[in-house]
Amino acid sequence: MKKITNKNIFLMLAGLIALLTLVVITLNVAYLETRFKLLDESSTTLIFSPGYKVEIDNKPIAIFGEDVCENTQHNLIFSEAEKPHFECIRIRSGVKNVLVHLVLDKNVITEQWEVHRDYSLEGVLILSLKRPNGEYVKPFNKLEKNITNDA
Repeated sequence: MKKITNKNIFLMLAGLIALLTLVVITLNVAYLETRFKLLDESSTTLIFSPGYKVEIDNKPIAIFGEDVCENTQHNLIFSEAEKPHFECIRIRSGVKNVLVHLVLDKNVITEQWEVHRDYSLEGVLILSLKRPNGEYVKPFNKLEKNITNDA
């Protein structure tokens, strides 16, 4: 019979702790994979209506895309002849870039924006849009602007 020493006990405990750590890590990875599959972005499509306002240079700027809008009304900024050219922006899963038309100083400028996807710790999809100049796009919040301007 083998003599049990402190060294043997230590090695057995270290091996047991390593095994338990591996099991916990494997279970966590399996849980996260399952959670992210449930929140799979393949079914996520983000749609911006024509004329949606974003903030560029601290000003509200209307944006338009080239995807046909379903069940939406066009913004009344443009004439009837121009409206078919300004449609929704539809960001489907897997899309890495999106073509966006901006109305800056009554001129229409076309940019290609990068689509960035990330997940929060809770597994929620976070989608960001980045302009060619490196700025991230954010929505124009009229209420927020009024509060900061009044302060």
